[in-house]
Amino acid sequence: MDREGQGENFSSQNVNLEVSDIGRGANGEVVSFGFPDGSSFFIHPQIAVEYSIRIGTEISRQLLEEILQQSAVYAARDKAVEYLARREHSSSELVLKLQKKGYDRETARAAVNICLDRGYADDRRFAEAWIESRLKKHPEGRSSLAAGLARKGVPRRIADEILEEMLSGDQERNALLQSLQKYVRTRSADPKKVLNHLLRRGFKYADIKRQMAGLEEFAEENNLEYNEYD
Repeated sequence: MDREGQGENFSSQNVNLEVSDIGRGANGEVVSFGFPDGSSFFIHPQIAVEYSIRIGTEISRQLLEEILQQSAVYAARDKAVEYLARREHSSSELVLKLQKKGYDRETARAAVNICLDRGYADDRRFAEAWIESRLKKHPEGRSSLAAGLARKGVPRRIADEILEEMLSGDQERNALLQSLQKYVRTRSADPKKVLNHLLRRGFKYADIKRQMAGLEEFAEENNLEYNEYD
C-alpha cells in the first residue's frame, strides 16, 4: 500500500515507535496510522485487525515492513477479486494484470494464490468456460484450442485434461462442421480456401477431407458458388 513520509527517527531496525494516531480513509478501504516522528502509513483494514494495530501499539522497522508487504498482498487480492467478478481468469492472467497495476510479481503471485486457495480463481474452471465460449462463437480444432489455453497461461496438464473431457469425437466433428458451414456461407465455397481456413482453425486434415465430401451438395442447397479443384 501507499506510505506517507517515513520519519528519520524510524530509520533504524532496532528502534520501536508507538502508534500515536489511527484513522480510516474516506472510502473505508484503508486504515492510516502514524508515529510521533511524523511518519504515517496506509494499510489494508484486514491487516490492522490481524496485527491488532491501535494507538499505543509498538512497531519495529522489521515488523512495519512485514505489515506493509502483507497489506500490499491483500490489496492486490481485492483487485484480483474485482477482475474475477467480471469474468473467469486464469491464474497467469491475474498475475499479469496485477503487475500492470503496479504490483511486483511476488506480491501479485501471493495474492493470486490466496484466490486459488479460496476457490475464487480456478484454472480448470477457467479452461472449461473459455473452451465452451470458443466452441460457441468461433469453433476451433483441438490444436488451436490448446494453443489458446497456452497463451492464457493454463498449465499444459490441465489444458490436456479439459480438452480430453470436452472434445469427444462428436463434439470436435460438430465444431468442424459448424466452422466449415459458417465459412462457406459468409466467405467462400472454394474447396481450396475452405481447406486452408479449416487447417488454420486447428482441425486435422483427414477430418476436414471427410467433412468436405458433402461440400458441393451443401453449396448447391444454399445457392452458393462452388468451384472444383484445378
